[in-house]
Order: sequence, then structure tokens, then C-alpha cells
Amino acid sequence: MSRTFPPAPLWAAAQLGCCIRSNFPYGASVSRGNRMKVLLAGPLETKALGQSTGIDLSDLPSATTQTPLGPLAGGLLAAGHQVHVLTMDPRIEEPEEHVRGPLTLSFVPIRGAPRYRARVRSRDLFAVEIAHLEAVMRGSDSDIIHANWTYEYAEAAIRSRRPMVATMHDLGWDILFNFRDMYRTLRLLMKYRAMLRVKALTAVAPFMARKAWNYGYFGQVDVIPNPIEPVPPRPKALDRPIIATIGNAGRLKNVVASVAAFARIRAALPSAELHLFGPGLDPEGQFRDAGPGVVCHGNVPHGTLMAFLEEEARLIVHPSRIEGCPVILGEAKMRGVPVVAGARSGGVEYVVGNCGGVLVDIEKPDEIADAALRILSNPAAYPALQQVAHEDVMARFATAQVTSRYVKVYERVLRATPR
Repeated sequence: MSRTFPPAPLWAAAQLGCCIRSNFPYGASVSRGNRMKVLLAGPLETKALGQSTGIDLSDLPSATTQTPLGPLAGGLLAAGHQVHVLTMDPRIEEPEEHVRGPLTLSFVPIRGAPRYRARVRSRDLFAVEIAHLEAVMRGSDSDIIHANWTYEYAEAAIRSRRPMVATMHDLGWDILFNFRDMYRTLRLLMKYRAMLRVKALTAVAPFMARKAWNYGYFGQVDVIPNPIEPVPPRPKALDRPIIATIGNAGRLKNVVASVAAFARIRAALPSAELHLFGPGLDPEGQFRDAGPGVVCHGNVPHGTLMAFLEEEARLIVHPSRIEGCPVILGEAKMRGVPVVAGARSGGVEYVVGNCGGVLVDIEKPDEIADAALRILSNPAAYPALQQVAHEDVMARFATAQVTSRYVKVYERVLRATPR
């Protein structure tokens, strides 16, 4: 079943909101027994959502990028709840809605590539996009809205005056410090605008929860990590020193440190390979002449990357300078791939912990190389390291556990909402 509906009124696009806290006017009782209908709002990739839910979505708009919303939607459906996913797509002209059994999908336009540059939507603080999102939220029969990222999705949820939870995935000041442009400055303003009025907040890592007050939120913050879809353990012998780095060519991901460390690793282990995945890390990119053993794959489908981790990779080197709750590290550990990553890189420490990885100063390639060599040169200890990595992620980040924690937050918010 599919249908389209008209865009939101133009007057709504001009409303930028005011920084006051508002009460929810709607009744909050859940009419489906102990089940509920959750509206998950945020960026995602439709193909990945289909893989997480087991529902064929191949004929729908592709949306934007892979995020943790797919596994969470799958977890909610598996627990017997209904899910309404709301996201944006730069290639559509009008909002669309599609119903596939217990899953409803709404797509609204975003002024983005290939038709617009990002600065077009930032000039009015995403006013047009927020108006579309708000219209869908107001018209949904969901019991609660879960807005992911504290920008346009959270702003629309606040304006809808429906019961809502917002999840904080990043820190606006950290992003602005690393990019220092007008677009990120305006995004930071959007974050403040929403955070000052959010009444129920979760964060994907403890360090992020501790900084919520920097953005004007002083209430309770539930720390709930990004969900990692479980896969069976698949032990690998340490017979091939295959290393993977997943990121992009920007300074924040710091891939240059991984390449620099690999020169030392390769000198000690001549058969070692470093495989680079992500935007800008393609065969014609800046690392095309990085030296023997460096293989540039570029941006590949999520399934292709997961297959490489499961079958080929023996180690992840992740020199990113700042992360919220890095899903890729959880996905690697779930597949028994140990990690070398930053000791002061935000949520990296939360995911890696003391299980299945080593934390180092990622500004020092020699430290990265030393940690990698300790792992790759000890085949006797490697099986236990794989097992510990897998068990740690299963215990703390598996989809069912994360979903259950979110459901408890939803129920608490609904109980506290005036009827």
C-alpha cells in the first residue's frame, strides 16, 4: 500500500520556534495492550532498513545514509511493536508514505544533493524540511516519537506537541571545532534551539550524556548505545595480517595516522595489508600512492563491508579523533575482530572498553603500530581476544538489549505525559 500526501502549509515553514518548554496536550495511554507504535525519525538508508527488518523495500526511495535506526526498527518489530519510520530523501519532490505490514515508512524531501547545496537548507535552519516532518508527525497514529539527532528531527517532534524522546548522537561544539564553517555554526544553533526544549533525552555514550548541559539540557539523560545486530561468532586464525580502517578522507577520521602506522607494521610483517573503506578512500583518492600493501576500496555497500570484516579482517585500526558511539567498532567486535582505537576519542572508549581492543594515542602512529603488532604477532592469544570481543558486544550492545532499554524509556515518558 502506498500513497502520497500534499506538502505542509507554507506558513509552517516560516515558523522557527521559540526557546520555551511546552507540555504535551495528548493522552499518553497505549491502546495496544503492552505493545505500542513508535515513530522513529532520523536519517537512514532504506536498503539497510530492509535488511534489518526482513521486509522488501527495494522499490522505495533510497533515503540518505546507513545509521542505527535500521537495527532499532528491526528490534522493535521483533518485540511485537509497530514502527513508523520517518526520514528524508533528496531525490523526491513530494512527501510519500508506504505501508508494509507492521512497518510504515514516510519520506519527505530534503534540499540536498544532487539538486541543492547544503547551504540552501541551512539558511532558514531547515525550515521547509521541519515543516514536512512536523506534518507527518502530527498525522501519525503512533504513541510516541523517537527523534534521532537533536537537530531538525527533534525540532519537528517538539513542534508536533506529541509525546517524544530525543537521542543525542553528537556534540555540536566538537563538530564546529573540527570543521569551522558557517553550515556547522547554524547546525549548532539548531541544536541549542531543540535541546533547550527537549523534555526526555537519551545519549549514545556516557561522555555525551555528561555534556548535555553544555547545550541547555539539565534533566535526566539515559545512556543507551547504538544497537549492533547479532551474528554468530566465526573464529579466524591469525594466519594473515589483514588490517581494515573505515572512515573518510577528512581530518576528523584521521586516516592518515593509520597509513603512517602501517608503514611500521609492514616493515615488521611484510605480508600485512591495510584496507581502507569509506568516502574519499577510493583507488583514485589521496591514498592511492600510500605504498605497498595499502588497498583503497572507497565507499562500499554495508553488506560488502560486513562480509570483509567477517571473512578477511584480523584487526581494525580506528584513529578517529572523535566519535559518538561508533557502530563500526561494535560491528567489528561482534564478528570477532579486535580493535586499536583512540583513548580520548569520545565514545570510542565506551565501545572498546577493556574487552577485545587496545586504546592508544591516535596522534602517535608509533603507538598505533606497537599496539597492532602486539595483537598480530601473538597467534596464541588471538582466539581468546576474538571471543572476548564478541561476548562483550553481545552483552552490552546487541539489538534486543538496546531495544528493551528504549522501550522502558518510551513507557516512562508515556506514563508521565498528561492525559
